[in-house]
Amino acid sequence: MKARNFHVFCYPSHTTHWLQAADKSFFRSFKSNWNELGQEYLRRTAGSHLPKARFFELFNSAWKSTAIPETAMSGFRATGTWPINFEAVSKAAFAPSATTERAYCESAEDLLLTRQ
Repeated sequence: MKARNFHVFCYPSHTTHWLQAADKSFFRSFKSNWNELGQEYLRRTAGSHLPKARFFELFNSAWKSTAIPETAMSGFRATGTWPINFEAVSKAAFAPSATTERAYCESAEDLLLTRQ
């Protein structure tokens, strides 16, 4: 970004779930791998509790299959961070929340009428 004279100060409010590369690829992939290994462990051990001594055995396996360059690159690509792609994130991500469009109700009776 520096070579292209981009200066990032911060992400726009309420958009980090769209723009955080780690959230888009790494953590999603890690969660999937962790859940898959956990399910496999439960099947192998007839649903027994995962002892602390074996926790890192599963964690390391999930980590090694997640922490690879391809996962990192896909996160930056998905957010349009690198390569720069202004179309990577939907315009809907920057739209105001639908909840701000509610009509103001004077009383509980008005609220009941608007729901009917």
